[in-house]
Amino acid sequence: MASYYRKNFRGYRGRPRGGSLALKIVIALLALILAACIIFVAVLGGRVEYTDDGVRLVLPWRETASDPAPDLPSPTVVIDGGEDGEEEETPSVQPEETFLRAVEVTGEQLTDGSAAALVAEAGGNALVVEMKNGYGRLSWNSDSETALTLGANRGSDDMENAVKALAQDSELWLVARVSCFRDLRMASAGMGGPLMTRGGNMWYDPTGLRWVSPVSEPVRSYLSQLCMELADMGFDEILLDCAGYPYAGEVHVLATDTLRPADRTAPVETFLLGVREALSGSDVALSVLLAEAELPGEEVYSGITAQVAAACADRVWITGAVNAEDCISLLSAAGMTDAEARVVQVGGKNDNHWAMMKDTYGE
Repeated sequence: MASYYRKNFRGYRGRPRGGSLALKIVIALLALILAACIIFVAVLGGRVEYTDDGVRLVLPWRETASDPAPDLPSPTVVIDGGEDGEEEETPSVQPEETFLRAVEVTGEQLTDGSAAALVAEAGGNALVVEMKNGYGRLSWNSDSETALTLGANRGSDDMENAVKALAQDSELWLVARVSCFRDLRMASAGMGGPLMTRGGNMWYDPTGLRWVSPVSEPVRSYLSQLCMELADMGFDEILLDCAGYPYAGEVHVLATDTLRPADRTAPVETFLLGVREALSGSDVALSVLLAEAELPGEEVYSGITAQVAAACADRVWITGAVNAEDCISLLSAAGMTDAEARVVQVGGKNDNHWAMMKDTYGE
């Protein structure tokens, strides 16, 4: 047995030498691949683009000078926000506010062609002319049957023609002043009044004129038609004077009845909303003149409260009897936006909106 083991035993002499050449070839190939990768990254790495469609190689010989530039958004101008580094958009340039500076002229000044020059000399940019006064007279020939019946028409077209000519000047703002319920002609004709005292006597205001009632539908309809005609004539704004009940003189003796109810705001608001509706198809502004000193008081004799004015008027004109700051505060509280810019002070010139006009009760 021992001889068997000695006969078949061969000593271990390591791995066969033939395998060493193949290993060297593999190592050499790996080295070449590594070198190629290094060269690729160093030379062409900046030309590799990773797109949604996969990897793209931009070769130098495929580039042309005619390749279109990419679409870029328009540059946004910003302002350094300061230490916190926040950016702000460039503020837009706000136009200067145009203040209404109105000058009242007479019908004669309007027809003789001197009105525009008078306004310019006074530093104004708006013209006010009375187109219906407290006597019920009109400054033009109305198409209304009521005006014909009352004999209220002017009898000439000179005023209407003068207004139409001035309306061609876009730099001049035209305001028509209209006395509403202070109307001697309507009162004398028994149309919507006149308002009476508690003792059953006719009531007269401080200038000896009589008033009719905002409750009367024919009166409201007549006044609305007149306002529409003035809008068609070319006026930019209609200023309603005496647009409610009497507020000056011995108003405490006026009777409370169907023509002058306890709640005077309701018929006045109905009238103003009706005029606004009549003018809805035009660009004409509707304004009311407030001259009642007791506007902030518990009882507003005219019925034109801050709430009514805020709901119905584009602009509010106030006389010296009304405190401007109180009025603006009341209008703002009543819901009028930007009330300060919508109040015109009648009287002396100031830095805001102003109007030079004659006394409310002047003929």
